[in-house]
Amino acid sequence: MLLDSNSTHYINYDLIIKDYGCGISSENIKRLFMDFNKLEENSANNKNGVGLGLSISKKLIEMMGGNVSVDSALGSGSTFTINFKSSCVLSHDFTGFENS
Repeated sequence: MLLDSNSTHYINYDLIIKDYGCGISSENIKRLFMDFNKLEENSANNKNGVGLGLSISKKLIEMMGGNVSVDSALGSGSTFTINFKSSCVLSHDFTGFENS
C-alpha cells in the first residue's frame, strides 16, 4: 500500500464499555436509546434522570458517522460498543513507503 502525505487517512476506533450490573431485558434494549425513556430495571437507582443521555449520545455518534450497540441480558450486565473513525494527519512524508 502506498501512503501519500497529501491524502486523507482514517483511524477506526472501537470503544467497549462493560459493566456487571443488573443487565437490561431484551424488551428494554429495544427502547434503550429512545428520547425520555427510563428503564424499569433502573428506576429505583435513577430518580433524577430524564432519559435523554443515551439518546443524545447515540445521535451525536451517528452524526459523526459512527454507531452504538448494546448486548445485555437480565442478571448478566451490559456491554456497550461504540464504533467510529477519525481522520488523521500524517506528520511525515510516507510517499514510497510500502506497507504489507
